[in-house]
This record gives sequence, C-alpha cells and structure tokens, in this order.
Amino acid sequence: MHELDPWKAWRERRASLARQGVASEHLDELEDHLCCELDAHSIDEPSELEGALAQALEQLGAPSALANEYRKVHPPMNVIPKLAGIACSLGVVLLALGRTAELQVLINAPAVLLIGGFVAGGLWACFGLRRVVRAIAAGWRTERTMSPDELAELDAVAVRGSRLAWAGGVVGVLAGLISTALNLSDPAEIGPAIGMSLMSLLYGALLAEIGFGSLRSWLRNRSALAFVSGSDVR
Repeated sequence: MHELDPWKAWRERRASLARQGVASEHLDELEDHLCCELDAHSIDEPSELEGALAQALEQLGAPSALANEYRKVHPPMNVIPKLAGIACSLGVVLLALGRTAELQVLINAPAVLLIGGFVAGGLWACFGLRRVVRAIAAGWRTERTMSPDELAELDAVAVRGSRLAWAGGVVGVLAGLISTALNLSDPAEIGPAIGMSLMSLLYGALLAEIGFGSLRSWLRNRSALAFVSGSDVR
C-alpha cells in the first residue's frame, strides 16, 4: 500500500507550467498561494488535503491559460521613459536632501570614487569588461535580437552589481567610522569622515536599486519578449 501524496497533482501542474515557459519565481508564488489557501482551511488529513488542493488547482484554471497569462509582456520601453524614470527618482532624493543641505555638499568625491571603483572592479573581476558592457547595452536597447539564454547570462551582471553596490556602501560606512575613530583628536577631520561614510551608503543604495535594479528589470523584460517571439515561431 503506497503512501498518499496529496501534492503530486501540484508537482505535475508545476512541471507543465515550467515546460510552457513560466518562470520559477512565478511558480513559487503560485505554490505560496496554494499553501495559504490550504492553511486557511486548517486541513490536516492527507485525504482532505488532496481534495482541497484539487479544488484550489481547479480555481487557478487550465495550465495553458495560466501560462499564457504569465507569458504576456508589455511593449518594450524606449530610452526616454527609462531616463525620465531614473531622473525622477534621483530628483526626489535631491529635493528631499536639499532641504537640509546645499546640493553641492551632496557630491562627495571620495564616496563616488569608493563606490564606483568598488563596483566596477568587482564586476570586471567577475565577468570581464566586455560582458559588463554587453549587459548595460542590452538593458538600454529595445530590439529583440538576443536569446533568453544570453539575457539570463547578462542578468547575473545586474544581480552581482546590485550586491556590490550595497557592499560598497557598507564598506564606505566602515571606512568613515574608522577614519573618525583615528581622528578623534582632530575635530576638523571628523565631519568629512562621517559625511563620506553616509554618502557612500546613499550612493550604494541608489546605484543598487535605481541603477542595477532597473537594469535587471529591463533585461528580464527583454528575456520575456524573446521567449514569446521564439514560441511563436515554434
């Protein structure tokens, strides 16, 4: 007598959706949704769980229709909305900070060099200059000339860049604190050190989320467009 497996139907459904091109993160979201649905009914018996899961799967709809919904993509953005969105985000930050400080104070050369050098060096060491340039160029373009596999490869550049930006911000904070501790006897050096540490964290956060976060979204959109285009051909 084999053990009852109430989740077998979902695993089969998940495999079917994956074969039709639904991304793993979307499949994880569906699985979380199913778990929440079952938890709401407080079901413990495997036999009852199987029935409740079958009902929940039926509510999701047919795999083909569900896959089509996830494979829908928006038209690719051109360069102008991308630049406008980034400028708007940075403008809001500058406006908020400009209420308490002169805007020229917000340009901290040591912090810029630290974050820029840390991120650029880390990406160069991980992927090489050519792959980094390809990833940035692919994010800004709108044509569908690259395959999903190539775009997935370039997505790793955006992910690594975001992590390096956050890490650079933390390194800047630590460097500023160390400089502050070493110059406690000289009050004139404390202010610039603290300013460098805080500005490093600010630059790192902006570069990670607005810069590389946006780049990753653009690459994913290109990947989805390429997938749909390839599916139409098949």
